[in-house]
Amino acid sequence: MRVTDRNLTDLAHTIADVANAVAGRLDHGTLTRIDDTRRGIPAARYDRGGSVAGIVADPTANTAIAALEWGADVATQHRYELERCLLRAVGSLRRAQTIADLYAEPHSASEGDRLALARINAPVDPGCASCARTEGPRGGPRWEPVHHRSPIDVNGRLSEPMLLCRWCETCVRNWGRLPSEKELQRRHEGLRVPWPADIPRPPGD
Repeated sequence: MRVTDRNLTDLAHTIADVANAVAGRLDHGTLTRIDDTRRGIPAARYDRGGSVAGIVADPTANTAIAALEWGADVATQHRYELERCLLRAVGSLRRAQTIADLYAEPHSASEGDRLALARINAPVDPGCASCARTEGPRGGPRWEPVHHRSPIDVNGRLSEPMLLCRWCETCVRNWGRLPSEKELQRRHEGLRVPWPADIPRPPGD
């Protein structure tokens, strides 16, 4: 089915309703009852009025109590599945918010806005072609300043010349290849990039 603008808006409202419903359940002790069931605490099988599981007339309550009777293993599975679902949902919604924020309602441009827009529209120097294989902090290809203004093949180590930053050029000189996307991610996250397992170390290193 094609997703229309109206469908997308309705979907966003549905997500908000579901999120509020889940939050309400958690606020009212759902996690405590799951943990009680995981530990096999019998009290988790009774409601506030003392009704025993299976006797309550409310179909919704019967369904919930039946879930408690599935046992500790299933409750443990539900506990971790709930956690994974919420983590995935939060990640997706934050990304959706980032995209939506890029197209906020227009407003009267201030002098600072006009200067920022001028910088955005100004010609951008080409960046490192190797680092551009990864995503930048604001989305899109990552931009890193190049070490040389012209493409280089690093003394024939590359099959064709490329614009490279100092770090990527050093990697090619030392390893004979470009850094992998995983190695680039570690570098840009400020983590140490170890010597690659697929590249023999120089003698005496």
